[in-house]
Amino acid sequence: VECIGVILMGTVDMIKEDVWGNKTIMLRIKEHQLFGETFACSKDAMASVSFYASSNCRVIFLQFEKVMCSCSRSCMFHHRLIENMVRLVANKNKELMDKMGVLSKKNIREKIMAYLSLQAQLQGKTCFEIPLGRLELAEYLSVDRSALTRELSNMRTAGLIEYDKNVFQILRQDMD
Repeated sequence: VECIGVILMGTVDMIKEDVWGNKTIMLRIKEHQLFGETFACSKDAMASVSFYASSNCRVIFLQFEKVMCSCSRSCMFHHRLIENMVRLVANKNKELMDKMGVLSKKNIREKIMAYLSLQAQLQGKTCFEIPLGRLELAEYLSVDRSALTRELSNMRTAGLIEYDKNVFQILRQDMD
């Protein structure tokens, strides 16, 4: 990987695939965000993940070396570009830490509640729309899709959540 991708339009999924073909969505990368910077910046530029367009996309690829090395005039625009890229990398790092918090939960119900709680916090409300379909959510949470669907139904029956497709409402916090 020698270039950094900047998403001008659409979304890109960072996918980790094991030797058996099981896929996990590591991160959904949105408009005006970067991808590939970790590998382009690394001494070992081999990517251990794949990037797939999850919607129609327009991406601009920038050579890492040209972005990170200031031009001969040391212009303020180049410095601003580097500042913005560092900020975007920090934001992605925070998203990955959030995901690690979700995945560290011991069972499917706890993972679902952690993910929904995170989405509620990000959107600032208890009724919100998630950006993932069921299969994508299962891949994001590293759980079986049918087990996810069954647990969502059980959580609805228990009065923890209500949902219609991708719109969720958290009704109760306690999971017992």
